[in-house]
Amino acid sequence: KQMSVLAAFGFVFIIASFQAVSGPAYAIYGIRPDFIILSIVTIGILLPPPAIYASAFFAGALLDALSPGVAGPHMTGFLLSALLMVRGRRMGIGATAKGKALLVSAGILAASAAPQTARWILEGPELDSALVIAATFAYTTLFAYPFFRVLGPAICWAAPRRNDYGIIRGRASWPGLG
Repeated sequence: KQMSVLAAFGFVFIIASFQAVSGPAYAIYGIRPDFIILSIVTIGILLPPPAIYASAFFAGALLDALSPGVAGPHMTGFLLSALLMVRGRRMGIGATAKGKALLVSAGILAASAAPQTARWILEGPELDSALVIAATFAYTTLFAYPFFRVLGPAICWAAPRRNDYGIIRGRASWPGLG
C-alpha cells in the first residue's frame, strides 16, 4: 500500500507539472481541461483507498497553495471526489465499464463543482459559474478515456498489486521474473 501512495504522489506531481506547462495549449475560450482531476479519478479507479485519499489531499493542497483566494475549495472538491470514488468502488459500481464511466463522471463533476461553488458563495452568485462548471466538466470528460487508456498501465506498473517491493527491488513483481 505504501508503494501505491508513492506512485500516486508521483503521478499527481507529474500531471500537475504537465498542466502548468501545457495547459494553456488546450484552452478553448478560456476553458481548460483539468488534468489534475483526471489524475485523481484515474487513481480512484486503479489504486487502493489510501492512495486515493492521499493523492486527493496532496493535489488539493498543491492547488490551494498555488491558487489565489481562499484556501480549501480545491482540496474539498478532490476529497469529495475521492470519497465518491471509494464509496462507489466499495458498493460495486466500478466493477463494469459503465460503472467506471459513472464513477469517473461523478468524480470529475464533484471536483470541478466544489471550487466554483465556493467562489459563488464567497463572491456572490454569477451566471457564468454554472457555465464554467458545465464547460470544465464536459471538456475534462472528453479527455477521461484517452487519459485512462494511456496512463492507467503506467500507474499499474508503478504500484503492483502484490505485497513485494515492486519497483524498488527491480520489478520483481513481473510475472515469471520474481
